[in-house]
Amino acid sequence: MAADRMRVLLALLAAAAAASGIAVAAGEGFGRLAAARAAAARQEARIERLRGAAAGGSVGPGAREEIAGQIAARRARLYEPGEMNPYSFGTIVKDRLSSLGISVLRYQVVEVGGAPFVEFTASGSVRSFVLFLRDVARNAKAWSVPSLALTMREGTDRADARFRIGYATRAAADR
Repeated sequence: MAADRMRVLLALLAAAAAASGIAVAAGEGFGRLAAARAAAARQEARIERLRGAAAGGSVGPGAREEIAGQIAARRARLYEPGEMNPYSFGTIVKDRLSSLGISVLRYQVVEVGGAPFVEFTASGSVRSFVLFLRDVARNAKAWSVPSLALTMREGTDRADARFRIGYATRAAADR
């Protein structure tokens, strides 16, 4: 008798837990549905604004000139074909690293996916590596560091780095 009563209570408890779980899932689903409907309404309103702007002629020569200026500025960051080669680029980067007090242990030109990169193994202070990466980001020409492994030396401000660095050419961007 007590065992039957216990089974009934456990069944009721399981049913209550299942019902509350279903209620929580339904509430979550309704919340997501409401958020999706609101996002769809915002996007529809944005589409209508863009259609109105295009029909009204507000997207005109001024906007085109601005976009053309942005494109020209980005193209100016690219090297012209024949302006740079991987070996000269490696020398420029090596000199920049050395000027920051970073010791270049080894570097070589590697080709990854048809694009040339220069792979460096170097050692120096963490601050120097940070300054180097800042210089890469601020460079007038488009340089990229697709891979970087930095190993800190315990108890010092020194680090060992292995990284690949490359440059962008107009020929590669036009592909």
